[in-house]
Amino acid sequence: MRWQPDSPVCAECGFNWELTRQSAIELVAEVPDAAAAAITLISDPTQRTGDRWSASMYVWHLVDVLRIGTERLLTQPGAC
Repeated sequence: MRWQPDSPVCAECGFNWELTRQSAIELVAEVPDAAAAAITLISDPTQRTGDRWSASMYVWHLVDVLRIGTERLLTQPGAC
């Protein structure tokens, strides 16, 4: 991660760590529709390009990341 404590914005991806809680919730809620729309633009979502993941592999990665994050929020006292 290239985010530095002296800047709220990640130099690598542009994520702004000063995002409000409500804006973060809205972004996460938009993920299913955004992922579905992106996948429809790919002619073969199972096809890999070189060493890169296929679109399908990346979607499963997103599912796993969201699942793990949700489990952590639900099981760690004071995390919410």
